[in-house]
Amino acid sequence: EDIIVSAAGSHDPDGEIVRYRFDFGDGTIINNDDIDTLSYTYEGGGIFTVEVRVTDDAGGVSTERCDINILSADAPRVRILRPQGERDTTQGEVITFEVDARGGPGRNIEGVVLLLDGEQIAEDLDAPYEMAMQVAADAASGATLQVVARATDDSGEAGDSEPTFLNVINDPPVATFIAVPFLGANDAPSVRVDAAGVSDDYTAAAELVVRFDFDDDGNWDTEWSPEKSAEHAYPGEGEYTIRMEVRDGVGQVSETTRDLRFDDERVVSGDIESEVWTGVVTVTGDVTVLAGHTLTIAPGTQILFARVDQNMDNIGDFGIDVLGGILVQGTAAAPVVFTQFGQARARNAWDRIRIRGDQESSVAHAVIEYGHIGLHVERAVPVNDVTIREMGSSGVHMAGTGASFTNV
Repeated sequence: EDIIVSAAGSHDPDGEIVRYRFDFGDGTIINNDDIDTLSYTYEGGGIFTVEVRVTDDAGGVSTERCDINILSADAPRVRILRPQGERDTTQGEVITFEVDARGGPGRNIEGVVLLLDGEQIAEDLDAPYEMAMQVAADAASGATLQVVARATDDSGEAGDSEPTFLNVINDPPVATFIAVPFLGANDAPSVRVDAAGVSDDYTAAAELVVRFDFDDDGNWDTEWSPEKSAEHAYPGEGEYTIRMEVRDGVGQVSETTRDLRFDDERVVSGDIESEVWTGVVTVTGDVTVLAGHTLTIAPGTQILFARVDQNMDNIGDFGIDVLGGILVQGTAAAPVVFTQFGQARARNAWDRIRIRGDQESSVAHAVIEYGHIGLHVERAVPVNDVTIREMGSSGVHMAGTGASFTNV
């Protein structure tokens, strides 16, 4: 059977190719000045290294080689039983290959090897042939690996299987964090950051490492660490940008930033009409959104509930009661955070967010923590991409129908 060897893809960026040299690995060498493709027939079976050498008009030389396995009628027949065809993988995965290899008439199989992109990576000398390979930790995401099984018989002739293709898939990790400002020692403007929401398709969250640059000056204030939270004190009030990076198990890095203003603060309690909350809002009493009005909470807003327990029932007295509407408009990069005021945080520090009003309401991209009940929902409200944690009683209390929950 003829094979076609082509060097038609060769080119010279600053001149032209004037000579092609084909070495078929069996002692046959053919030189051509203007023919870049040849047809050739081997007289016997075996593995041959084919070499093509091109020369340009300035005397420059470039060479490429590849192995070709020419099978005789009695060559081993080899087939990868599992996995076949094409499949996805990721760095570090261990994949077991099962191979069927049969010798020609009167011949026995001496052994089977696995070849990864032409290099031997595993061997099994006894049937049933089963070998394992581990995808390298430095395998490039997006790369396709080619695995071939090769069997050799007792005459020394080898046969190859059809290849199995492994697509290395590993998206970068997802970077996200919340930043809660507070007054630290000596009333210094301080921030508590928490990157517990970082994620990755293949690296477990506990194994992801993060670091923080609290004023985005290019100097990292924390080292790479699996610890996702940290605190930092600033020299004074003002606006700061916090940069965070997250790194997965194969070294891929993602980053995000959060802007923080220590002079953008307000204290609220009592009845409110339609308004927009931004920055840092400290709740020092029950807040009621009046009927016919809507409270809108902008991306990145921090709502801090002061802990007061006048009736001594071990549940904070303050919450938000929505008789109108509430629109929590966080984003993936800047979620809205409902949490306890101050450094010492504990469950049941505040009561709940109760939504029962006559206006449109929605909650998107929020973190709700350290309350008694996170959301008390009594009407149709879409709740999307919300993390509720460290609650004293329950994350969600349903007292009506029609609410929808996605990624909660």
